[in-house]
Amino acid sequence: MGQDIVSTVRKNLEAKSSEELLKIWEENDRSQWTDEAFEAVKQILLERGRQLPPQSTAREAVVAGKPLVGIGGWLIFPAIALCLAPFMFIWGMAEAYSILNDSEYEYVLDRFEGLSTLLGYEIFANAALLIFGLAVAVVFFRKLAITPRLFIAMLVTSLVLSFIDVAWLAGIVDMGSEVMEQAYIEVARVVIAAVVWIPYFLKSRRVQATFVN
Repeated sequence: MGQDIVSTVRKNLEAKSSEELLKIWEENDRSQWTDEAFEAVKQILLERGRQLPPQSTAREAVVAGKPLVGIGGWLIFPAIALCLAPFMFIWGMAEAYSILNDSEYEYVLDRFEGLSTLLGYEIFANAALLIFGLAVAVVFFRKLAITPRLFIAMLVTSLVLSFIDVAWLAGIVDMGSEVMEQAYIEVARVVIAAVVWIPYFLKSRRVQATFVN
């Protein structure tokens, strides 16, 4: 058992009360907590002068007899999204850049004051999400324990940047325009992704059992 991993897990568990740790120890849910986590719980409780109660029979999260561990099930969809996202962000940057530098759009840029600045913001936002997304993809496929927090942070960041974009755009163009309709659709897409995947990464047993390195 790697002591480095135990130390890392322990830092996250030390904030919990002794009662919470005793519950984790007694339930012995191996689908939710790793061996390193139980070792960390044991160390903390003993240092706090608490006696270790008997543990329940170890429980494994299974579906059709197969453990809920690894990138499978619903977790396939975030994996696919992380692979496709860089291309979407690059396309978004390229589209904004082409509008800024295409003479055909000069009239539009002159007519709508602030549109050029907004397009610059969109290039920056897509570049930031590209870097963030690549970092999340690396930890995701390495199955690091920090993955759920980073994935959620990426979703929240994307949501905030999308709201800024649509609010900014609303101050430039007509609210009922086709451009605004497309912006609303994009915000809706990000909101739906956040509503679906944030609870999943917080509650899923597969997530808890997979990202443990």
